[in-house]
This record gives sequence, structure tokens and C-alpha cells, in this order.
Amino acid sequence: MRKKEKESTIPLKNELILTNKKAIAITKLLITNFPTLYQVVKKSVRKPMYYSDETPRLDKDGRQITVFDSDNIQEILIVAFRELSESTVIKLISILIDIPEEQVMDDDFAKTITMIADFVSNKKNKKALLSIVKMMESIIEISETNNKIDNN
Repeated sequence: MRKKEKESTIPLKNELILTNKKAIAITKLLITNFPTLYQVVKKSVRKPMYYSDETPRLDKDGRQITVFDSDNIQEILIVAFRELSESTVIKLISILIDIPEEQVMDDDFAKTITMIADFVSNKKNKKALLSIVKMMESIIEISETNNKIDNN
């Protein structure tokens, strides 16, 4: 007799939008857990810059100039998951697909990864996530400035 598979708790595709609740949770997670991760991703996920005539842009030492490649979601996820602890990944998945952390590990992996891919590839969500990152950078910059002022 076959054991009945547990039904997935992953929400339907149209429910995976970036709500204010998710944005706040992601921002808090980024600010508290990810400042160093963001720097690692920003340094690792790069693309070369070119002039309009497709000539490579070089720095004063003749090296190719590169910039952060925010469109390379796959590489960003690879670098991020390599750097994150399992508990942080679980928390992030919980936020993104809106299920309790306790259920993340028991859900169907194929469905979970498909939902995350759909979520991050959604242009509206991507734009909002990039805005969250910019906001996080500003908050960190303000915090560092305040720390410098307090230490002087």
C-alpha cells in the first residue's frame, strides 16, 4: 500500500506578490543578517562595462571595469546561498513564499524552488527588491556615519 504524499503548503502562483509585510521582513533580515553578504554578492556578481562602440572600458591600470550585475539573478542566488546559514535560508524562504518556517523543510523542493524562481523573476518583485536593497544601503550608510560621529 502506497503512503499518501503530504499536500504542499506552498501558495498559488498569483499569491506570491511582494506585500508590504514581506518587504518589511526582507528589509529587517537584510539589515540584521546580510550587510556583509550583500558586499560579497556585490563584489562577486559582476559584468564588464563597454563603451557604445563595444570597446571595453578600462581603468587607469588597463584592467577591465566591471559593475554589479543585478540582472544575474541565478549567480546572485548561487553566491548568496553559498554564504548563508541553513536557518537564514529557511527564514528567507518562509518570507518569500509566505509559509511558517517550521513548514519550509517539509515542503516539496521542486515546488518551492519553482515558486522562488517565479517570485524573483517577476519584474515588479525584482524592481521592489532592488528598491529594498537601495534602502538597506542607505540605512547602513547612515548607521556607519552615525558610528563615526559617535566615535569622534
